[in-house]
Amino acid sequence: MKTTDKISLALLSFFVWIVLPALGLFLILDRWFDRGGFWHFR
Repeated sequence: MKTTDKISLALLSFFVWIVLPALGLFLILDRWFDRGGFWHFR
């Protein structure tokens, strides 16, 4: 593998492991706060 391939692969894996879970968490929290959020369950 070339160095550029390794760099792009690392960036891709970083994107998949960091950005996607963060995006999912953001969507879940957004939906949560729409319904009255965290305080609704206490």
